Amino acid sequence: MVFLLFLLFKVILIIILLSYIMKTMKEKKVKVIKKHKKDKSSLKKNILLYILLGVFSVTLLFSVYKIYTITSAYNQGTNTYQSIKNEAKKSEREIDFDKLKSINPDVIGWLYSKDTMIDYPVVQGSDNDYYLSHLFDNTQNSSGSVFMDYTKNKNFKSKNTILYAHNMKNGSMFAGLMGYKDPEYYNSHKTLELYTPNQNYEIEVVYGFVIDAYKWDDNKFVLDENVEDLLLHAKSNTTFNSGKTIRDSDKIITLSTCSYEMEEGRYVLIGKLIKK
Repeated sequence: MVFLLFLLFKVILIIILLSYIMKTMKEKKVKVIKKHKKDKSSLKKNILLYILLGVFSVTLLFSVYKIYTITSAYNQGTNTYQSIKNEAKKSEREIDFDKLKSINPDVIGWLYSKDTMIDYPVVQGSDNDYYLSHLFDNTQNSSGSVFMDYTKNKNFKSKNTILYAHNMKNGSMFAGLMGYKDPEYYNSHKTLELYTPNQNYEIEVVYGFVIDAYKWDDNKFVLDENVEDLLLHAKSNTTFNSGKTIRDSDKIITLSTCSYEMEEGRYVLIGKLIKK
């Protein structure tokens, strides 16, 4: 949203500059007609004004195009997922997975978090790239999907199940996780809901932290055998105090999205999977 406001401000500024340049050029033409001659200095100024006019015009068109493409992608993503909800959600706690599988056989669950836009089907692809740029119905779109790491068990049997989604500027996908950066937010958002074809879960939130993506990769936190190191890091860097712990026997779920404090930042939320 901030980015769109910046683009709108940029467009307004360019329009003001274009108006000023055109007004200046008009005034110069009037003066030239009155004098019936141009000196070299005046000619150079006119050429400069024409160049500036061209540059600002191109910039204006590009900015308008960017606003259009961004808002179109947001709207397409929002409308598509709303349509899927209307078709597949029989009630708040009942998902029609047969209907979802007829749309996309990659579906493995449904994730919900109150007071956010997180209310999406979860998929698992053959890699971690495809669903970064494709909606649940396989439409290409920058909003992407909520998807499980392709190395994890699709039935949520891994020691650490990892889900990814974008942090969209219109509040969609995993943007709602940013609330956990406020220590008070946790107090009213201690759980999320996960529905699967065979079992429903409550996600009991335990830790949330910001990490550099390179550090995440270097420590190989994606691997189940490194869960202990991941939890130690999470406990030391959590943005809120849940007062809860994770035992060796617990299955955990990790939600990961972009975080903009740093160039390649990630916000990671970790919770326990509790069968319902």
